[in-house]
Amino acid sequence: MGATLPRKPLERLAFLKGRMALWASEAVAIGSSTSAITNLTALVDACDAAAGDVVTTRGAAEAATIEFRIADEAMTKAAADVIKSIKAKAAVAGDTIYAAAQLPAPAIPGPIGAPGTPANFTVSLRPDGSLEFGWKCVNPAGSHGTIYQVARKIGAAGVLAVIGSTGSRKFIDATLPAGAAAAEGGVLYQVTAMRSTLSGVPGTCLVQFGVAGGTGTMTATLSAPKLAA
Repeated sequence: MGATLPRKPLERLAFLKGRMALWASEAVAIGSSTSAITNLTALVDACDAAAGDVVTTRGAAEAATIEFRIADEAMTKAAADVIKSIKAKAAVAGDTIYAAAQLPAPAIPGPIGAPGTPANFTVSLRPDGSLEFGWKCVNPAGSHGTIYQVARKIGAAGVLAVIGSTGSRKFIDATLPAGAAAAEGGVLYQVTAMRSTLSGVPGTCLVQFGVAGGTGTMTATLSAPKLAA
């Protein structure tokens, strides 16, 4: 059925009642058949009668509602079959079939935007000395195949260089040099979401090490959204 038929039963009934005469006269032209439309017309009439019972027969409202729902289910299934036939005809003959059946033509999907910006970083130091960090990234609806390119800069005088990529929102830096903890300015990571030829705005995470009260500490802060190499 998709999104062509209205979701609410009474709106669906009104939608079909407004089209049955046209569909009956143009059954073959719109990709259906006389028998299918005749069957659907009878079901629409039955559903219409049941709907009238719901409105006018207050004392038997519950029974009438059940009867209406049963009639609606049968009508909806038959209508979905007819609409499926119309769509199949339109796939061959073009969107003029939708106009002839007074149905909306499918919308042409727009381009999917660039990936999002990684943010809300979390960092932990693993027992083997490697750094594991994760992030959140909101990408456009319908997008698939996003990967995250990770670059690293050690110390204020370091050079930003790509160290790997991942298809998930986490990365383990197993190549962090032993002296990185002592580098002035800490270790800065830049993560860029990429999909095909599109790249999102990079997100950066600054990891700083230190000693407080004889205990090693490590902090991670989100810095500017874009870093120049």
